[in-house]
Amino acid sequence: MVPQIRFFIFLFAFVFSIISSGRGGRLNNTNAIEKEALRNIQKQWRITTWETLQSTDPCDRLKPWRRDGENAWINCSCNPNNNCSIIELKVFEMNVSGRIPDALFNLTNLVNLNLSRNILNGSIPEDIHKLKHLRILSLDKNQFSGNITPSIGNLTNLTYLSLGTNRFSGGIPSTVGSLTLLEQLYIDSSGLSGPLPSDLANMTSLKKLWAFDNDFTGNLPESIGQLTNLTDLQIYGTSLEGPIPKNFSALTKLETLKLGDLSGADSNLSFLENMKSLFTLSLRNCQVADEIPTFLRNFSNLTYLDLSFNKMHGSIPNLFGKLTTLQYLFLGNNALSDLFPSEVLTENKNLTTVDVSFNNISGSLSSNDLRAGLSMNYIGTSMNRQSDSEPFLKCIEMESSPCTSNYP
Repeated sequence: MVPQIRFFIFLFAFVFSIISSGRGGRLNNTNAIEKEALRNIQKQWRITTWETLQSTDPCDRLKPWRRDGENAWINCSCNPNNNCSIIELKVFEMNVSGRIPDALFNLTNLVNLNLSRNILNGSIPEDIHKLKHLRILSLDKNQFSGNITPSIGNLTNLTYLSLGTNRFSGGIPSTVGSLTLLEQLYIDSSGLSGPLPSDLANMTSLKKLWAFDNDFTGNLPESIGQLTNLTDLQIYGTSLEGPIPKNFSALTKLETLKLGDLSGADSNLSFLENMKSLFTLSLRNCQVADEIPTFLRNFSNLTYLDLSFNKMHGSIPNLFGKLTTLQYLFLGNNALSDLFPSEVLTENKNLTTVDVSFNNISGSLSSNDLRAGLSMNYIGTSMNRQSDSEPFLKCIEMESSPCTSNYP
């Protein structure tokens, strides 16, 4: 009796395994329109690792284009019946050239599209609006040109948009104000011009905005001061004018603030007082006419400070000696005066680069002040080293930390 029971149990398990394997082993079946679209994309862009797409289902689990981490990658979403749609398409740094194929806009279920670091050209097609499920769109570091199509404003599910390092012309379309879920916007070095639209104020979810190295004109807009979730704001290398709006004081979540190259009216630093989360603060060449504020002593995370090429006046406070997180301090080309507080150098052992060049400051630095690992530029001041054998030696330069100052 026992052997018979064992036999039936074995038979049942065997039959069940066949049925299960038939279900679980069923091949994925990609939507026919999307399957054909991918094959056309592969032909136009000549992606060699996708050649077998011409005879294989794109959502086949075992194919190389399904491996996470590949530069050319396809990801699918399949229902219990193994019917699949393509939700992610990555063609990253593949030297792909030419225009975006029309077929791409038949992949209407895409959530993530990454075409970064290629040689793509032409304009962004108006049909981009068909990809209404997109959350991530990366088109940076290509050769796209022309105006940014206003239809990009229809991608209202976007949380990430990167268009930087391209050859666009014209301005930012006002329709971007419809992207209210957007958290990261990168339009740096993209050839854009004209004013920054006031519609940016609608993008209240925005956390990162990079708009540097463009030909933007007009005033630095107050609308940016309404983006109170910003943690990273970088706008420099433009033709914008100041002053820095006072309502920027509401941007208290900022960890990185880089503004630069503002012409026009003078600015002061009072708007910074409550930005105590800052790690990086650069207001280089912003027409800042103010004294160095004492409230900076409360910026306990600050590692990088650049107030150079402004109209700063008054003395350099010794608070920078107490600010022991600070590693880079650039105060050059201002109208600062009085004695340089050597405590800044002796008390803050984390400082690696100090630039106070071309100011009206004076003082004498000992060999103890200029420790190993510290690069200090004091050209154009009345400062000197006690051990200088030649009085014109003003810059202590080490190979790892040159006197010239650039953004890190």
